[in-house]
Amino acid sequence: MLSDLRDGTQSVFGTARFNGATFEEEAGFDGVHFKGAAFFHGCRFDKDVVFTNARFDDYAGFGRTHFRGDVRFERAQFTGRAWLRAATFDGVARFGEARFDGEARFDGARFNGEALFSRAHFEGNSAFGGARFHQDARFDRAAFYGKWTGPFACASRVHLVRATFHSPIRIKIAAPGMDARGIHLRETSVFWLRQATVDFADARLSQPVTIATHPVPFTGKLASVAGGQQVNGEGLVRIVDLSGVDTSLLVLRDIDLSSCTLVGAYRLDQISLIGRCRFDVPPAGTALGRAWFPVRRWTRRRVLAEEHYWRAAPMQGELNRRGWKQHPLHTSGEGVAPPADVATAYRKLRKALEDSLHEPGAADFYYGEMEMRRRDRETPRGERGLLHGYWVVSGYGLRASRALSWLMVAMTATVLLIMGWGLPDDQPQYLAVPVQVDTEVDVSEPRLAMPLADRWTAERAEQASRLVLNSVVFRSSGQNLTDAGTWIEMASRFTEPLLLGLAALAIRGRVKRS
Repeated sequence: MLSDLRDGTQSVFGTARFNGATFEEEAGFDGVHFKGAAFFHGCRFDKDVVFTNARFDDYAGFGRTHFRGDVRFERAQFTGRAWLRAATFDGVARFGEARFDGEARFDGARFNGEALFSRAHFEGNSAFGGARFHQDARFDRAAFYGKWTGPFACASRVHLVRATFHSPIRIKIAAPGMDARGIHLRETSVFWLRQATVDFADARLSQPVTIATHPVPFTGKLASVAGGQQVNGEGLVRIVDLSGVDTSLLVLRDIDLSSCTLVGAYRLDQISLIGRCRFDVPPAGTALGRAWFPVRRWTRRRVLAEEHYWRAAPMQGELNRRGWKQHPLHTSGEGVAPPADVATAYRKLRKALEDSLHEPGAADFYYGEMEMRRRDRETPRGERGLLHGYWVVSGYGLRASRALSWLMVAMTATVLLIMGWGLPDDQPQYLAVPVQVDTEVDVSEPRLAMPLADRWTAERAEQASRLVLNSVVFRSSGQNLTDAGTWIEMASRFTEPLLLGLAALAIRGRVKRS
């Protein structure tokens, strides 16, 4: 029975049984205090129903209840078990600031409208296995002290902004988007996600946290909400922001980081990348460059999103930024990370991959670091000049084809120079004297008086080629040369072994065991 309290609210002292009832008009239970068990199993509420500030001291059963209008459980208190398994919410389901001291069961529930759990307090375990959210599911600033279990699917976006989890989590979620900015995870947690774009900025991690792409589709009723395609290279979970996160406690498995903001993340050199963690790449094909180098092809490598944003800024000029992606918010170029900060992010990621023995992947981040240092206007001019030469000659010691091409150019030029100006007209003459046993050598200075057109012969080419090949391996050919030829040989014995060494270094960087 109902009795009035002094503060104007109503209380139900015994068991309240409404199983199977139909409420054709609006139902108001706001402020009602159910001191015994409350049974609403199988009920149908055709219009709005209000349980705002209601209190359930014992069992609260809403299994298979159908709410056709909006339902309000704001600031409701569930001291005992809250049973909403297989409930259907056609309108907006409002559980803002509700408190669940016991177990909260939403298994198989269907939310056709928005589900609002903002600032809700889950003291006990909360089960959402098989729940389907067809619009946004909002758990902003909610507090979970018990386990939060799934799997569940959302056709829109899951909001976990500043939510706090005090217990370990191992949950599977399928949703196009997940906003987890400022989320606080106090215990070891694992998020298995499907098809999600995740904003993880300013997340606070107290224990290791894993974010992974769930490799197989969800089955059963969840498939109609989550989709049923297998994960491939295009279906990886995307993280768009890790700024402000202590990534030393973060493990990413099969994650797309092509549009992720990494500048501003802490301890980026200790992040763990497992499996197919994908980054962006430079624009494909060729692009127009400067007048002295009219055609340019961007080197294929892993590229951070911040480098895309910086190169796409209007300050870089129309030709240089063609094909690079602009920042979705800072299209004018203001607010994008400067080259020095991008170089730091590359350096830390390189160390993280080197520590995990992934040398080929670390090489791409080294290339990006050197590119940003070369582009940074605050880098001393002399250092930028050295870096530019290092880039032109061998791609920072990472492009074997470039170093070998320059080696072939240098060897060809040396052969031509030796043929034209290094070999004398004649070789030393050995004169035999009949009366004496000794041999006399004509030690006259090597001469080069032969006409230029007569110097390009097969014999001279063979002599010059042998000399150049000896120079590549630091050997002296012993060939009699002119003064100019001596200087040419000395230069080739310095430059050509250097180019060969750079090519070998680049090849080793790509084939080294990871």
